[in-house]
Amino acid sequence: VNWLQENKYEAAKIKDFLQDEDGNCMLENYDFALEAMEALVDGGEVDFPNKIILDPTFVNNVKLKCVYDKLVKDNSALFNTTVGAFIDDPKFNLTFKVGDCVTTNDQCTDDSDPFNIVITFEDVDINPIEIAQAILHESIHAELARFVAQYETGVNVNNRPYLFSLYKHYKDILSGGNIDHVYMTTYYINHIANALREYDENSYPLNYYKSFAWDGLRKWDLNNSISAGEEDTYLSYRPIVINNSEVCN
Repeated sequence: VNWLQENKYEAAKIKDFLQDEDGNCMLENYDFALEAMEALVDGGEVDFPNKIILDPTFVNNVKLKCVYDKLVKDNSALFNTTVGAFIDDPKFNLTFKVGDCVTTNDQCTDDSDPFNIVITFEDVDINPIEIAQAILHESIHAELARFVAQYETGVNVNNRPYLFSLYKHYKDILSGGNIDHVYMTTYYINHIANALREYDENSYPLNYYKSFAWDGLRKWDLNNSISAGEEDTYLSYRPIVINNSEVCN
């Protein structure tokens, strides 16, 4: 109560979030409002329009926060269909934080509780455009987890048999791995590249951003969507973008 009295601006945002335009209380937003207030008390931020909690560890990293804010400002189609998907689904919460990942030293998405998905950044010592790619990549993981949980409560995004059934793209041709990565190679490469190009103020043609879009996905390209020659070409563009991008640098 004291915090609400001392932080009237944040209190007003929470109140607005809990009420519709007619002043009626929206009970479906109550759980998120409680988590949002806890984050604010701890020094974090809350992206109320997108229903995203930004942990203090994320907010206090200037580069991460700058890249996130730029992606929000761009309002790209990919950002809206991943992060934005949590807006209309009040049962699901999404949090961004800095911390340790169990299976990688880069970034990871913890969907063990699919109703409270946490995206963690361990390696933050990378170029801003690589951070933008990581935010988009992990947000796709989060959206796929949300989608699965929406229809098959309790199913993990890496539970292959269920994802085979849900996505209906592969039957019995894959023995192991993350099916969401396979799904991403088929449907998200151009979307990621487009969003990165927009993030970089459309500085170069689309192909210059495809190397970034393929990060973390190359070994899951079961459909051979990218040839060795194409990969080499895309990789040759990468340092040009990194060395010349001025966004959040």
